[in-house]
Amino acid sequence: MKAKFEARSLETEELKGKVDIKWFGHASFKISFNDADNEQRNIYIDYWHDNKDCPEEAKTNPPNDADLVLVTHGQLDHSAHAPLLISAGKKQNRKIVATSEVGTYYELF
Repeated sequence: MKAKFEARSLETEELKGKVDIKWFGHASFKISFNDADNEQRNIYIDYWHDNKDCPEEAKTNPPNDADLVLVTHGQLDHSAHAPLLISAGKKQNRKIVATSEVGTYYELF
């Protein structure tokens, strides 16, 4: 899987407004906007692509444009795929923000 992620180039969606919000089903959201340097920034919240409402494209090719991945709590439907977004990611300095318990779990595995 690592080779598949490394072979893909950065894929971003064109913004439709100043701030775009995309729903990936359940509690999963993506917030996109351009920063002061006109670079597109993408924040994912509780990304979980195994839910029934997540688009099929995201299930087969996880997004690789995350700058920041926010995890609200440790339940698997909110925290399971945050590391996937980081592993698949192409952006420099991408980060996960989570509680210390969830962060410790990610570091262990």
